[in-house]
Amino acid sequence: MLSDAGHDVYLYNFAHHFTGYRNPDSAACQLATEIDCGVFHASELRFVWDNFQIPFDPHDRQMARTMGTLWTDFAKHGSPNGRAGARLPVGRLAWPRYNASADLHLELQHPGLEVRRGLSERTCDLIDSLPQQGPYPH
Repeated sequence: MLSDAGHDVYLYNFAHHFTGYRNPDSAACQLATEIDCGVFHASELRFVWDNFQIPFDPHDRQMARTMGTLWTDFAKHGSPNGRAGARLPVGRLAWPRYNASADLHLELQHPGLEVRRGLSERTCDLIDSLPQQGPYPH
């Protein structure tokens, strides 16, 4: 809805298997409540703000540097890709603006970032098919 209203939207999926990652299909996770298993909601925040509560490996540190740069550029320039017309650092791909027809997002994982299409497509299509309660307030 924000994209349709003309706002710049940047969609991402944090899929990085960080230090301490626990496979949700493992016996330990299946026997427990699966809390803190897999890549769970808000697990990326420690990377964005470089807030490490456990020692992370070099891949985690690189992810933190990458995410810190993306989020800082977004705050400073209104785009995670830096100011308009700036060249991205070598090896860093552009994070595409989201729109429903292209349905692109940035996948954040090791060994690198990747632009993908159709994040949670079936679930989102179901939600989109529900009747709207009114126009999006903006």
